[in-house]
Amino acid sequence: MAERGWPLDGARQPVVRVSWHHAVEFCRWLSAATGEIFTLPDETQWEYACRAGTATDMWFGAPDADFAAFANLADASFQGIQTLAPWHLPSGALAPYRPAVAAVNDGQRVSAPTGSFKPNAWGLHDMHGNVAEWTSSPFAPGPGPDAPRVVRGGSWAERPHLAGASHRIAYPPWQSVHNVGFRVVCFTPPGARSRRASGSSTEAP
Repeated sequence: MAERGWPLDGARQPVVRVSWHHAVEFCRWLSAATGEIFTLPDETQWEYACRAGTATDMWFGAPDADFAAFANLADASFQGIQTLAPWHLPSGALAPYRPAVAAVNDGQRVSAPTGSFKPNAWGLHDMHGNVAEWTSSPFAPGPGPDAPRVVRGGSWAERPHLAGASHRIAYPPWQSVHNVGFRVVCFTPPGARSRRASGSSTEAP
């Protein structure tokens, strides 16, 4: 969990504490507002985008690679324990207890502003770490309206092996989780691209 004093609602931090239902409602609103088709990615789409043509579970290499430049994951910054007012305990009074890769320091305690780390080969940032992401996929076949939905990518609180392209967890769709957000995909309906191109020809360069 994030410690007191470390905000998760900065202007450039990715949204968290958003249920799957709220993420789906956002996609519906955005679709209506823009005339485009926005949805959550399904698992196959998400993994394809994450890997960006690579075969390794992390797009930048093996799970034991130095991830400091590429992903905000559980590292030395996350593992350390701050002692805050009113206790003012001396440094080291509370031993680190969070599972983390202490040999790596990505410089972020909790979620970082989006785009802080290098993108994958397809220009996508934070496919591993920062915040985990809802997908449209149910965790198991035969979903009902409240069936758990798959979350992918891991967050600042996960070590690399729990944030790889093939790793999956799930939460109930009504649950808002402190380190889970979402990203969207946009589908262009057949013919829309040509209509857009035709319309743009009348605009000034």
